[in-house]
Amino acid sequence: MNENRPAYEYARNACENYVQLATTVSGSIHHQPVDDRAFWASVLFAKLCVTSVSLVQLLPGNCIFPSAFNNWDTPSVATLARNIIENYHAYFYLCIEQIPDTEWQCRLQLFNLHDCLTRKKILTDFQVIREDLPKFEQQADELRAVLRQNNFFLTFSENEQKRLLKGEHAFYLNREAIEQRMGTGESDLKAMYRLLSVQTHTLPMSFYRTIEQRRGTGVETETELHYISMAVEYIIPYLQLATRQIIALYPAARSVLNQEQLVLLDEPFAHY
Repeated sequence: MNENRPAYEYARNACENYVQLATTVSGSIHHQPVDDRAFWASVLFAKLCVTSVSLVQLLPGNCIFPSAFNNWDTPSVATLARNIIENYHAYFYLCIEQIPDTEWQCRLQLFNLHDCLTRKKILTDFQVIREDLPKFEQQADELRAVLRQNNFFLTFSENEQKRLLKGEHAFYLNREAIEQRMGTGESDLKAMYRLLSVQTHTLPMSFYRTIEQRRGTGVETETELHYISMAVEYIIPYLQLATRQIIALYPAARSVLNQEQLVLLDEPFAHY
């Protein structure tokens, strides 16, 4: 047996359990009357669950989607792991962090502005001829006007306001700042995010040394086991924390969990 196999199996089994926990909660909160933050939390949490299920499907030997064919695909696992981190950051930033309403409205309107102009750019890039294309810029101008009246937005420097009003950035905080605001202690996000991104973008580090490290062919090797285990273990605390936080917004969801799931929810995740 490969030396890294026990760590992989531990990470895979834990991931399956936490994904089942999260999806059980997500399925219990649909169609409940909520305020805006709780609504967006349910949307982003559902997205988190969908991506997490896809990640489990990629894990050889998983018990939820058993397959006779095992494909050890580190880049795809890394890509979904990175997406889960980004998803959680958006979830925390828009729905969980306790901030004044004016700041929350600023965050929401920046999201709206980014969405509006991104849709316009995509249609333009596709060279789609649509009569309503100018309406996107009109909507963007209306959103900019709302932001210029927002007291929190006005605390930014003039240069920062100009930058944000271009609509190219959905967030005014970077990932490291969001991670710090989560209050979960010291984080190695910067290093881990870079490692996952290398795989996502097929940069040299993702395919150099394939021969000497015996990787990149879909076959189980120590290197594939190591990188996949690392990615899977890293995202589990995000799943656990997101599930705790959605239950805080939808307390009735806790009643659908069995005793084993309640233990998973409340106890800190133990790394291998």
